[in-house]
Amino acid sequence: MPKTSKDYLPKQIKVGHFLIDIQLIDGTVSLNIAEQQGCFVARDQVIYLDKEIMTGQPDRAINLIIHELMHAIYYQYNLSHQSSEEDVVNAMSNGITELLTRTDLLTWIKHKLKEA
Repeated sequence: MPKTSKDYLPKQIKVGHFLIDIQLIDGTVSLNIAEQQGCFVARDQVIYLDKEIMTGQPDRAINLIIHELMHAIYYQYNLSHQSSEEDVVNAMSNGITELLTRTDLLTWIKHKLKEA
C-alpha cells in the first residue's frame, strides 16, 4: 500500500529548543472543545490539528499547520504586542527557514501537494 501524506506528517517538530508534538484530533472534538481548526498549547508543547482538514485539501492542510507553527515561533522567540514589525518579521523568517531546512515539514508538504 503506497504511503499517503498522512504517513509523512511528523509526529514532532523542533522549533528552536522546543520539541513540539503534533496530534490530529477528530473535527467534532476540535469544534466542541476549542472551536478551532488547530491549536498550539505552549504549556504542553503540543499542536492539535483537525484530522479532517489535515487529510483533506492540500492548501488548507498546509495553511493550518503553518499557522499553528507560527504561534509556536511567536512563543519561541518571546514576541509580544510590543515587538516591532522588524522583530516579528525576523523571528518568523528565521522560524520558517528552520522548519523548512531542519525538520521533516518540507517532506510532508511535498507529499501533500502531490494529492492536489
